[in-house]
Amino acid sequence: MRALLDALSACASIVVLDLQVAPLHSLGAGEVIEDAAWDLERRGGCLLCINVNSESRACLSAAGDHAVLMDDASQLLTPRVTSGLRPEVRDGTYLGRVGGAPQTQRKALDTA
Repeated sequence: MRALLDALSACASIVVLDLQVAPLHSLGAGEVIEDAAWDLERRGGCLLCINVNSESRACLSAAGDHAVLMDDASQLLTPRVTSGLRPEVRDGTYLGRVGGAPQTQRKALDTA
């Protein structure tokens, strides 16, 4: 795990670890994650651990406080959060880009 996190922390600005898939069981594993989190933080990045159970939280907390811990990843996907990130008009259509052109322009091109 150390080699993978060393490589990621050297080239990424954010690393997300899903600890539901790979929960931590030792202080050593927590220290590896803490080292990577510290490396990312020094470069302005962040290491985010999601789905953290109590055993993983204990390992990470004992190792340090540079990783960001979230108990439930579904908090990232709540409608309140995502609707605030996407510009919407009153009829509910999304005003993003489709195929390089804004949707409003694309609709106008489709009808022409």
